[in-house]
Amino acid sequence: MTDCHNSKMMKKILILVSLTFLTACSFKGLIIGNLPYLVTARIDKKIFLNSDQESQLKKDLERYFKVNKEKIKKIESDLKSMKLETSASQNYEELRIHYIDLAGPFVVILSRYLARLDFEQQTYMFKQAGKDNKKFSKRYAEKGQERVIDRFERFFGELTDDQKKLISEDKAFFETLHNLWIKRRVTLQGKLKVILSEKTMPGLKAVKIQELFMDYVLNSTDPSIRQKGFVLFDNIVKTSSNKQKEKFYEAINQLDDWLKVFYETY
Repeated sequence: MTDCHNSKMMKKILILVSLTFLTACSFKGLIIGNLPYLVTARIDKKIFLNSDQESQLKKDLERYFKVNKEKIKKIESDLKSMKLETSASQNYEELRIHYIDLAGPFVVILSRYLARLDFEQQTYMFKQAGKDNKKFSKRYAEKGQERVIDRFERFFGELTDDQKKLISEDKAFFETLHNLWIKRRVTLQGKLKVILSEKTMPGLKAVKIQELFMDYVLNSTDPSIRQKGFVLFDNIVKTSSNKQKEKFYEAINQLDDWLKVFYETY
């Protein structure tokens, strides 16, 4: 399995390098145009697809992107109309609707593949999942607050000391949020393992996996915890300078540019 995996990885690296040097389109066009391949590679890293599964998944994902392009157009429209003056909770709920709408058909696709994994693939997947759980916990323990600040600074530019203090004062909140996220991951993985161990047809397993994953999507965060996050975001906005607000809208426009390329590609 190791030699096969190394061979697949080398093939993917060579293809990406070739695309980088030979493709005349923009960087965004290069990435968006190869989304089916890139997403497949990401999934393959977690569950180790065989060649037939990998090939079919690329086709399924290309079809998924084409079928759902109008939903992407709606996200683009909502991003354009997003205002910092609007509460974080309202902006979030509008985007969450799109997230759920897009997650549904993707979960259907992913569930079909998960339901048909052989024992070796299942073992590999759960081993990788365990490693990821430990990696995420270690990363948070080492740089939890720094990562939260980094995420805000991606949109607002450099935060002031007072804004960083607002985040550091909520340290317990972010620790709770992280611990709940890890707990939910572990619970999901445990339930998935039970479903895959059942002696039933793959089609029946796929339905159960769909229900499991959609429950995970629909109940991603406790509403009370989510509300606390909204309050923090709104407080950061209230203390933002004009330069930081301009930076936020620049970041939103960059996301909008990516979505435009997606819409034009598919």
